[in-house]
Amino acid sequence: MTQPSDRRRPPPPAFPPGPGIRDQSAGYILNADRDAYLDQSYRQYVHTVVQQRRSFLRDVAATRTRARGLVGVGFTMFLVGFGAFAYGVLRFLADGAQALEQVSSAPTYPDFTTFPDTTFPDMTTPFGPPVLGVPLGLLGWGLAALGVLVMIVGAVLHVVATAKRHRVDREHPEPSPVRPPWWDATPASGGR
Repeated sequence: MTQPSDRRRPPPPAFPPGPGIRDQSAGYILNADRDAYLDQSYRQYVHTVVQQRRSFLRDVAATRTRARGLVGVGFTMFLVGFGAFAYGVLRFLADGAQALEQVSSAPTYPDFTTFPDTTFPDMTTPFGPPVLGVPLGLLGWGLAALGVLVMIVGAVLHVVATAKRHRVDREHPEPSPVRPPWWDATPASGGR
């Protein structure tokens, strides 16, 4: 009588287990289809990489152009604002010089009976004439400060775009249109 544990055992393997591989043989192996497939897949890879790289570089170029425009607009705003501020201050100084000239040409001892009739130039504010209720010099100062801020934003955008350009050149160089030798080293089904 056989024991129940003997009936459950699997039969022994035909070949002993281990790291060895038995001999294999085949007829004529043609790798031309594999090479054509690899050539086509490499061409698709190159096309994809080149298209992605060009798209990314177009975005970088657009950002650099935008940054240059911001720097130009900011510099123009700064020049106009500085000119308006300088006009107000220089006009105030000219009015002060004119007032000093009038005072120096007056007699040594003023005649207080005619003092209210003495006319002095209009020196209401050191920032020039008002424009929309605000002195021109203050408007110019604000415009110049805004221009400097816009120039800083443009410069930062330009630096970031340049860094992205260098990074794409370093990390994703443009692949060669000819299939490199390492491409053939990729494992393919069927072996060489």
